[in-house]
Amino acid sequence: MASNKSPDYYLHALLNANELKTSQTLFHRVEHAGFGAITSRLMTGLNISLALDANYSFMIDSPYAVETVFDIGVKQPIELAKNQEIIEWDFMRDTWNAPPEIKGDHQYPQCPLIEGADLSRHQWCAVLAKAICGTPSKEVKKVIDELKNRINWNSYDMHIGLHVRRGDKNSECPYVPTECYLAQIKSLTDKHPQKKILIFVSSDDPNALQDLVLRAPEFDFSWDESEARYNNFNAGMVASNNELAFQESITAAKNILMIGACNYVIGMYHAQFSWIGGLLSVFNNELDTSRHIMLNPYSGARDHYATHYGFPLSTLL
Repeated sequence: MASNKSPDYYLHALLNANELKTSQTLFHRVEHAGFGAITSRLMTGLNISLALDANYSFMIDSPYAVETVFDIGVKQPIELAKNQEIIEWDFMRDTWNAPPEIKGDHQYPQCPLIEGADLSRHQWCAVLAKAICGTPSKEVKKVIDELKNRINWNSYDMHIGLHVRRGDKNSECPYVPTECYLAQIKSLTDKHPQKKILIFVSSDDPNALQDLVLRAPEFDFSWDESEARYNNFNAGMVASNNELAFQESITAAKNILMIGACNYVIGMYHAQFSWIGGLLSVFNNELDTSRHIMLNPYSGARDHYATHYGFPLSTLL
């Protein structure tokens, strides 16, 4: 579904609604979780605040430096709400453990703004992602610019973002087989035979790039060679190490934004980097949701993040 207005039109509508004078503020205390999960919860909280005609404020109780690596302009200082009604929203209580229809509507929301009436839920999530993590800090922008220079980003006609989620994800589901990722890449490259294409790989697995290159040497794969990859439960690793948490925050922001800068994104259907990076790609490509390719780890087939919240797959693809 294509939109008849530009992505920036909807982003400006969101920002304008966020800045309206109101009598209440939604306050969200964000518990420590994975970096992607934290940013996803901020998107959820922002949407709820807009639906309630409230300002949005939050405090992140995590060593991850989310607010240092992203310029989150929708956050209102809680001090400004001292004469307002404070709505205390708790993600675990009010969304995650809510009845299925509430949980689904919070996690995969419809646009609450009149200006977004013609947006699909997927497109609206792309606008939310842009509002929360679409603007890097100067430090992260410098890291991204240096990486793009090293991998000759601008010498390619088209970019495919590939997020290969490993680490602790197999506690929830199997890993998506490499062959399934390669099948999607081949499908895209076959559609664009005249284009020089770079596949940018994001992965916590230090062996992921070599595995891809060995299986498909005909494609141009690249990633950040300087990145430390721990292939573990990252949130647990950084919980008591602020210095490492800061470095991992820069790494996470870099990868989400690099994926988002690609023309297409391929990844596991409920890996947060695949979801959020893919949403940024949707925003950056005229809200074209067909470019966001999410794979089911059980079948290897194309799927969608929102099936976890009760939305039928037939309505999502």
